[in-house]
Amino acid sequence: MISRDPKSTDPETTDVELTEEPSGPLEGETLRSTIEAILFASPEPVSRRRLQAMLREAPKGAVHKELQALEAELLTTPRGYLLHEDGAGLRLLTKSEYAPFVARLRGESRRIRLSSAAFETLAVIAYRQPVRRADLEAIRGVQCGPILKNLMEWNLIRVTGQDTAVGRPLLYGTTTEFLEVLGLTGLDHLPEPERLRQQGADRGLEILDDLLTTDERPKRSTETEPDGAVASMKPGADAKPEAPESEDLDDWVPDGWDED
Repeated sequence: MISRDPKSTDPETTDVELTEEPSGPLEGETLRSTIEAILFASPEPVSRRRLQAMLREAPKGAVHKELQALEAELLTTPRGYLLHEDGAGLRLLTKSEYAPFVARLRGESRRIRLSSAAFETLAVIAYRQPVRRADLEAIRGVQCGPILKNLMEWNLIRVTGQDTAVGRPLLYGTTTEFLEVLGLTGLDHLPEPERLRQQGADRGLEILDDLLTTDERPKRSTETEPDGAVASMKPGADAKPEAPESEDLDDWVPDGWDED
């Protein structure tokens, strides 16, 4: 029976400020369920340090222990999601076998449509991250500024840092959203390059060959790669990239990014 508990809350709709302290000992299954509730409600990954701070009533070492127990429980039981951890923190991700159904929900409000050029750029970033814009342009032979902007607006890539080279160019990597769109539990589960495109299509990602823009056309050659091909992950030995456009991205780099 679906719960109708008047004390339950929806973190996206409730205006009630919850100030009650937890009652009873915070350990064992109670602690495990509390961890699950926090990760389920959080719109972003939660670091272990932050989680520990929120669960300060728990005995020493208990949070780590129950995280391991929760991970095992989600993997070995028919639950809809699993526990994932990367550099950004901990979060719950949909299991791949349920992804087609979740894709229907996503399709009602948000359908990602990328050109082949944008998807190829995304693939290069996924396999070579962190990567500079100049390296992307050397590999693909095209200007990537507009493509990077679109990928960031879709929240598929993000600025991960700055290189130590002259000018301190920005470094790009993929996001947790990228993992969700492709149905991956981590970057170590990336499929072979030739399978990446098909996996994206299988999960509702629209990859359209007719969305190329002038800025996505090759600089040094009129030859194009076969339809559907993913660009090489490594630049050719004779590749001599032209100097990229200015790395002036202040108008679209995510707010809060510190370039100093």
